[in-house]
Amino acid sequence: MINPVCKEIVLERGGRAERCVILLHGFTNCPAMYRQLAVRLYELGSNVYVPLLPRHGLQVLAAWLAQRRPEVDRAVLVAPIFCAPHVPEWLSDGVARLSELLPNLWLWWDPKAKAAVKGPPHAYPRFPTRAYAEMLKLGYEVRRAARSEPPRARDLRVVINQNDPAVNNKATLRLVEQWRRQGAQASLYQFPKEQGLLHDLISPDQSYQRIDVVYPVLIDQMTRAVP
Repeated sequence: MINPVCKEIVLERGGRAERCVILLHGFTNCPAMYRQLAVRLYELGSNVYVPLLPRHGLQVLAAWLAQRRPEVDRAVLVAPIFCAPHVPEWLSDGVARLSELLPNLWLWWDPKAKAAVKGPPHAYPRFPTRAYAEMLKLGYEVRRAARSEPPRARDLRVVINQNDPAVNNKATLRLVEQWRRQGAQASLYQFPKEQGLLHDLISPDQSYQRIDVVYPVLIDQMTRAVP
């Protein structure tokens, strides 16, 4: 059974628009996280589609599409996760590859608060370890492919948060440099650590949210003319 607030979002003008924006929600979240941002993009002239991803969202899915799909004009990666945080990349990759041999555990995002964790009421308070490992494996595939071939998307934009405790920003920065070595147009925007932003930059009902700071940046990254 799907939470009614988590159904897909379709905002279209009944015909072609200057831009078609597809927003892919994050791990253990749903399309509701994008509702306000989707409306703003629609008001600026875009057709907007926010699908409900099966089972869970993959924050690196936009990177895979950028690497593999030539019909993508622009991919904007927001706080992507290519490796587990606080560990070397080789260790993160190894654990992901071994995940099928390990038991599938359900872990709380906040072991102290558990189901009472603050944040969007529609987001899952726990996550399955095998699903998390699948996300890491997809991130590894993107990094591996980038070592030997350029991404297919015409333009890539990566937005990271220097204060993000949930991702490995070093791995993301290395991927950006690899794309650039492959001749790709890959830009980087970093929210400075001093702003105190945390991982979920988009959900307006996060207790720590600063959409007044974040949304103008994301809208500019998504709507600026493709070179």
